[in-house]
Amino acid sequence: MANTAYSQDFLERVIQCFLNRGKRSARDIAKEFGISHSTLGEWLSGLSLPGQNAAVPVLAEDWPAAKKFQTVSLFDALQDEERGEFLRKQGLTTAYINRWRSALLGALDTRDQEKIRLEQRVRSLEKELEKKDKALAEAAALLILQKKSQRLFLDEE
Repeated sequence: MANTAYSQDFLERVIQCFLNRGKRSARDIAKEFGISHSTLGEWLSGLSLPGQNAAVPVLAEDWPAAKKFQTVSLFDALQDEERGEFLRKQGLTTAYINRWRSALLGALDTRDQEKIRLEQRVRSLEKELEKKDKALAEAAALLILQKKSQRLFLDEE
């Protein structure tokens, strides 16, 4: 695609429309103005909204994992009738929540599998270490016996 330069006035109108979007999504606003969703996201990434931490991206797709986890946790704690209002305030849909929940559960599952793999590896290494300790003790005992037998034969001569 061609790199299009937009006027400052146009950029301000798009951002103002986004800030006063009501229930409309960022994708709808981008489509309305004939720009890509990612372009709108870039314009909004440096924008700090009232009552919002400037470090948190405006577009839900760009939220950090901790904020997504917190949002899913809060959503799950709500009663069904409160969920719609919560989603509207956050500018989200249930699709986001479901996608994030699946990703979080997948990450936890992967983490559990990794933990099991590491535990198996530790047990394997502990068995190997035990075998090597026994072999080392046996080698030390043989060395001591060899030295004692040499001393015995030297003493007899």
